[in-house]
Amino acid sequence: MRIAAVAAATPEAVPEASRTATEILRIARVCGLPPAVHGLDDVLLEFHLSRPGPSSRRIAALLDPVAARPELLRTLRTHLAQQQDRRLTAALLGLHPNTVDNRLARLAELTGLDLASPRGTALAIAALLLHDTGHEHGAHGSG
Repeated sequence: MRIAAVAAATPEAVPEASRTATEILRIARVCGLPPAVHGLDDVLLEFHLSRPGPSSRRIAALLDPVAARPELLRTLRTHLAQQQDRRLTAALLGLHPNTVDNRLARLAELTGLDLASPRGTALAIAALLLHDTGHEHGAHGSG
Protein backbone atom coordinates (compact mmCIF):
# COMPACT_ATOMS: atom_id res chain seq x y z
CA MET A 1 0.00 0.00 0.00
CA ARG A 2 1.22 3.47 -0.89
CA ILE A 3 0.51 6.33 1.49
CA ALA A 4 1.40 10.00 1.09
CA ALA A 5 2.20 12.28 3.99
CA VAL A 6 1.92 16.05 3.64
CA ALA A 7 1.92 18.42 6.60
CA ALA A 8 -0.66 21.18 6.85
CA ALA A 9 0.45 24.13 9.00
CA THR A 10 -3.10 25.35 9.59
CA PRO A 11 -6.61 23.92 9.24
CA GLU A 12 -7.05 26.11 6.16
CA ALA A 13 -4.05 24.39 4.54
CA VAL A 14 -5.61 20.91 4.79
CA PRO A 15 -7.38 20.96 1.37
CA GLU A 16 -4.15 21.90 -0.45
CA ALA A 17 -2.19 19.29 1.52
CA SER A 18 -4.82 16.72 0.57
CA ARG A 19 -4.52 17.62 -3.13
CA THR A 20 -0.73 17.42 -2.91
CA ALA A 21 -0.91 14.03 -1.18
CA THR A 22 -3.23 12.75 -3.92
CA GLU A 23 -0.76 13.90 -6.58
CA ILE A 24 2.18 12.32 -4.72
CA LEU A 25 0.32 8.99 -4.67
CA ARG A 26 -0.55 9.23 -8.36
CA ILE A 27 3.05 10.03 -9.30
CA ALA A 28 4.48 7.32 -7.01
CA ARG A 29 2.21 4.80 -8.75
CA VAL A 30 3.07 6.05 -12.25
CA CYS A 31 6.78 5.97 -11.43
CA GLY A 32 6.53 2.46 -10.05
CA LEU A 33 7.74 3.34 -6.56
CA PRO A 34 7.30 0.52 -4.09
CA PRO A 35 4.51 0.60 -1.52
CA ALA A 36 5.59 2.88 1.32
CA VAL A 37 4.86 6.21 2.93
CA HIS A 38 5.87 8.82 0.36
CA GLY A 39 6.45 12.52 0.75
CA LEU A 40 7.02 15.26 -1.77
CA ASP A 41 10.80 14.80 -1.60
CA ASP A 42 10.38 11.23 -2.88
CA VAL A 43 8.89 12.47 -6.14
CA LEU A 44 10.12 16.07 -6.23
CA LEU A 45 11.40 16.17 -9.82
CA GLU A 46 8.56 14.06 -11.14
CA PHE A 47 6.00 16.23 -9.32
CA HIS A 48 7.47 19.32 -10.93
CA LEU A 49 7.62 17.76 -14.39
CA SER A 50 4.02 16.58 -14.20
CA ARG A 51 2.53 20.02 -13.50
CA PRO A 52 0.29 21.33 -16.25
CA GLY A 53 1.42 24.43 -18.08
CA PRO A 54 1.71 25.98 -21.52
CA SER A 55 3.95 23.17 -22.79
CA SER A 56 2.12 20.23 -21.20
CA ARG A 57 -0.02 19.30 -24.18
CA ARG A 58 2.94 19.39 -26.59
CA ILE A 59 5.17 17.35 -24.28
CA ALA A 60 2.48 14.71 -23.71
CA ALA A 61 1.83 14.65 -27.48
CA LEU A 62 5.37 13.37 -28.02
CA LEU A 63 3.95 9.95 -27.14
CA ASP A 64 0.98 10.18 -29.54
CA PRO A 65 2.78 8.18 -32.26
CA VAL A 66 3.00 5.20 -29.88
CA ALA A 67 -0.37 5.57 -28.15
CA ALA A 68 -1.64 2.45 -29.91
CA ARG A 69 1.50 0.50 -28.98
CA PRO A 70 1.13 -0.33 -25.26
CA GLU A 71 4.16 -2.63 -25.38
CA LEU A 72 6.36 0.34 -26.36
CA LEU A 73 4.94 2.53 -23.60
CA ARG A 74 5.32 -0.29 -21.05
CA THR A 75 8.92 -0.84 -22.18
CA LEU A 76 9.70 2.87 -21.94
CA ARG A 77 8.06 3.18 -18.53
CA THR A 78 9.90 0.14 -17.17
CA HIS A 79 13.22 1.18 -18.73
CA LEU A 80 13.05 4.63 -17.15
CA ALA A 81 11.90 3.24 -13.79
CA GLN A 82 14.94 0.93 -13.82
CA GLN A 83 17.31 3.83 -14.52
CA GLN A 84 17.72 2.70 -18.13
CA ASP A 85 19.14 -0.73 -17.23
CA ARG A 86 18.23 -2.76 -20.30
CA ARG A 87 18.93 -6.15 -18.71
CA LEU A 88 16.77 -5.41 -15.68
CA THR A 89 14.09 -3.98 -17.96
CA ALA A 90 14.19 -7.16 -20.03
CA ALA A 91 14.00 -9.38 -16.95
CA LEU A 92 11.04 -7.47 -15.52
CA LEU A 93 9.18 -7.61 -18.84
CA GLY A 94 10.12 -11.23 -19.57
CA LEU A 95 11.98 -10.24 -22.73
CA HIS A 96 15.41 -10.68 -24.23
CA PRO A 97 17.59 -7.54 -23.81
CA ASN A 98 17.78 -7.24 -27.62
CA THR A 99 13.98 -7.02 -27.72
CA VAL A 100 14.15 -4.12 -25.28
CA ASP A 101 16.72 -2.44 -27.52
CA ASN A 102 14.52 -3.01 -30.58
CA ARG A 103 11.45 -1.61 -28.86
CA LEU A 104 13.33 1.46 -27.65
CA ALA A 105 14.76 2.02 -31.13
CA ARG A 106 11.26 1.80 -32.60
CA LEU A 107 9.98 4.22 -29.97
CA ALA A 108 12.78 6.64 -30.86
CA GLU A 109 11.94 6.37 -34.57
CA LEU A 110 8.27 7.07 -33.96
CA THR A 111 8.60 9.83 -31.35
CA GLY A 112 11.99 11.42 -31.97
CA LEU A 113 12.88 10.90 -28.28
CA ASP A 114 16.59 10.17 -27.92
CA LEU A 115 16.99 8.22 -24.68
CA ALA A 116 20.76 8.35 -25.07
CA SER A 117 20.73 12.08 -24.34
CA PRO A 118 19.86 13.73 -21.01
CA ARG A 119 17.37 16.03 -22.76
CA GLY A 120 15.65 13.13 -24.52
CA THR A 121 15.41 11.18 -21.28
CA ALA A 122 13.99 14.22 -19.44
CA LEU A 123 11.43 14.77 -22.21
CA ALA A 124 10.45 11.10 -22.10
CA ILE A 125 9.99 11.23 -18.31
CA ALA A 126 7.90 14.40 -18.54
CA ALA A 127 5.82 13.03 -21.43
CA LEU A 128 5.07 9.81 -19.55
CA LEU A 129 4.18 11.67 -16.36
CA LEU A 130 1.87 14.08 -18.17
CA HIS A 131 0.36 11.24 -20.18
CA ASP A 132 -0.07 8.88 -17.22
CA THR A 133 -1.34 11.45 -14.72
CA GLY A 134 -3.89 12.81 -17.16
CA HIS A 135 -2.54 16.36 -17.25
CA GLU A 136 -1.88 16.42 -20.96
CA HIS A 137 -5.26 18.04 -21.50
CA GLY A 138 -5.28 20.08 -18.30
CA ALA A 139 -5.49 23.80 -18.01
CA HIS A 140 -2.50 25.92 -17.28
CA GLY A 141 -1.76 25.60 -13.62
CA SER A 142 0.77 26.28 -10.96
CA GLY A 143 2.84 23.94 -8.92
